[in-house]
Amino acid sequence: MKSNRVLCGVVGLIAILGLAVGSANAKLSKAAYQIYQQANVAECKGDIQGAVDLINKAISTNSEEDVMLYTKLGGLYVTLEKYDEALETYKKAVTLRDTDAFLYVSLGNIYQVKGDNVNALVSYQKALELCPEYKYNYLNIANVELALKHYSEAEDNYKNFLESYPENYDAIANLAETYFLSDKKEQACELYSKLFEKDPDNFKSYTKYGSVLYSLKKYEEAVPVLEKAVDQDSNSVKSLAELALSYQNLQKYENAEKTYEKLFEVAPSMNEFRLDYANLLVQLNKDEKAVVEYETYIKSYPKDFDAYANLGSLYKKLDKTDLAIKNLETANKLNPNDVDVLKDLAFSYHKKLDYNNALKYYDLALAKDADNYSLNYNRAITLHALNKYSDAISAYEKVLTLKDDEVIKNNLLAALIENGYKLLDDKKYDESKKCFQKAEDMNTTEASVYMGLATIYKTQGDVEKTLVYYKKAADLEKDSTEYKDTYESYKESLTTDVLDKISSSTQNKDAEYISLMASGDKYYKNKNYKAALVPYEKAFAINDKDKVLLLKLGNIYKENKELEKAGDYYKKAVEIDDKYADAWFNLGLVHANLSRLNNAIDCFNKVTQIDPQYTYAYYALGLAYEYQHNNAKAIYNYKKYLPLETDKSLINSVNDKIKKLSK
Repeated sequence: MKSNRVLCGVVGLIAILGLAVGSANAKLSKAAYQIYQQANVAECKGDIQGAVDLINKAISTNSEEDVMLYTKLGGLYVTLEKYDEALETYKKAVTLRDTDAFLYVSLGNIYQVKGDNVNALVSYQKALELCPEYKYNYLNIANVELALKHYSEAEDNYKNFLESYPENYDAIANLAETYFLSDKKEQACELYSKLFEKDPDNFKSYTKYGSVLYSLKKYEEAVPVLEKAVDQDSNSVKSLAELALSYQNLQKYENAEKTYEKLFEVAPSMNEFRLDYANLLVQLNKDEKAVVEYETYIKSYPKDFDAYANLGSLYKKLDKTDLAIKNLETANKLNPNDVDVLKDLAFSYHKKLDYNNALKYYDLALAKDADNYSLNYNRAITLHALNKYSDAISAYEKVLTLKDDEVIKNNLLAALIENGYKLLDDKKYDESKKCFQKAEDMNTTEASVYMGLATIYKTQGDVEKTLVYYKKAADLEKDSTEYKDTYESYKESLTTDVLDKISSSTQNKDAEYISLMASGDKYYKNKNYKAALVPYEKAFAINDKDKVLLLKLGNIYKENKELEKAGDYYKKAVEIDDKYADAWFNLGLVHANLSRLNNAIDCFNKVTQIDPQYTYAYYALGLAYEYQHNNAKAIYNYKKYLPLETDKSLINSVNDKIKKLSK
């Protein structure tokens, strides 16, 4: 800051005033006084070290410690820039006369030179307390507060000083800087503008003024000021950078490019601006050069999200899909919530035909931009490509709510037909029929729809409808011998065979129950709880005394956050088998999630009584007691848990808990 010049002036003033006051109260012996005069002569001749030696001799000669000698010695040490010695000397002077404001100013000045702004502030404030009429001390305090980033206090003290010295250029400039640093950029801009208008020929703060204008996004005004700053100092990295960025924001891309080139000529290692430069090169379609700049920037700033995101987007534009994905994945790790990166990742994986990863990122992107047409459209296609027909159908239907499109309608029709045949293969005839009927509503000329319906009705023994739909399929595809032959073969079979009616009522209930449980277990094992719920509930209607089924139903409702309903199933399970530890444990978890800690503790204790080796019951008890601030019982149960656990990370975590609770 320019306040250094003011500080030097203060030091000189301190020495003069200190001597004046000291002389009035000096208690020097004749010998000491003579040595003191010799020191003054040596100082006048420029022999400062000689003067120091003489003052030290005078101090040792004098019978009493005299503040004047220490004040003089402190000033000499300052001249020699021996600030540690000067500091100790002025501290000694203060012990001899602690009411001397200017000694405190001297101390503050030395602390400030040494970079100890905290003690400098204490000293200046003491001086202000002793001598409030010394207005320059407000400037000293303001400069220190500014260095300490106490911007509000610095502002107040600069204003106090300027009330007495309203034309002081340095104080005004520093107040402008204080405004800038405290984010009062409008006030800073106003002060710089006034300084410039008042004396444009001698205005020197182009760099700061331009920086303020740039930070206020007043790019049109900033450009001429920053151009002047660069004229004054063509090697000013800050001014060159802000000028380049101002040009860039004004879309004066060629000027910006030239300024960046000058910036990197002056400071080749100033890589922090290469990201903006790379972005500019993309705007100028200098893509390969932009790639080099992005990569250079990333070497210096390997954690910068924007760099990876922009480079990934550029590689996507250049059709370098693998490199695009590599950089976009890194960007996503740095900021998982950026929807543009999620979109680019989804599209890039889709382009590679990596549908699983494409779907993952389509889902993440749509969670943040639910009605984005392109995302919804491509997600539907991805689901279709993965043979997830049911999900694809729902996705296509949503796309059609966003935009009526014949291509989407055709894709939806294809998904309905393919899903119909898949369900038919899985013997889910009712669901299959719904798909084919929905497809028929969309397009009555699609023969494969009628072939599917005919197959369903044939399986269900509906001869009349089977004949109708086989005939429709054959009529629509007159060139297809397959459809015609199927129709004719079926008609022929009716004249030679007896139609057997199949009735599901003859099935054995036990066999049905086993089948339903097997179906539910398949979904349950794959954590498809919603699908598992259907066969499990049908099985429950046949047999409501199966404790394992009750546990699984409880677990599904617990996963679905339907805690009360889950609890009901667990209670039914323990009613059937009071020693069913898994049911008691899960019932305890339900109580805990519903903040019924006492009930939860009862359940977990029941588990440990049934099975003393039930590892997680002890952990759950530890947590429950910890929430109740019953540290002793929490520690007891955590210690019971440790010998049963094999996972080292969990063991370490619980040991940390025990240490924390033991304090």
